[in-house]
Amino acid sequence: LRTLKQSDEELRHLEEVIQFFSGHPDERVKVQLAARRLGYTGKYSLYDYIDNLDILGERSNRKNILTDLLFLPLIGMMAVNFSVAIIGIVVLIIYNIISYFKEKDEIDPYITSFSYIMRLMQACG
Repeated sequence: LRTLKQSDEELRHLEEVIQFFSGHPDERVKVQLAARRLGYTGKYSLYDYIDNLDILGERSNRKNILTDLLFLPLIGMMAVNFSVAIIGIVVLIIYNIISYFKEKDEIDPYITSFSYIMRLMQACG
């Protein structure tokens, strides 16, 4: 609906589809329900999200695993110096939360694209 149809063949096909759904209300409702199950992709089109998949590149969890492993010495340090260990744990938790939201903003189009593709596959079969 965003682009005007110029060709007579496209207009004839569109008219045939309109006539079909006008005469077959049950099929029209089935198509509407299938489209509803697919849902909304967000503020961008699916094509925009798919284009963003190339930008994402490869990811490594090494940094996340290393920061999570830093909790172990801090927990052991609680027996020696409790207050310093608690401050270290709080700092690590804050760092993990901030890095999570930064990462989430970068990969959100990727997740949205694949969730829509999964819904599309479920609606087809």
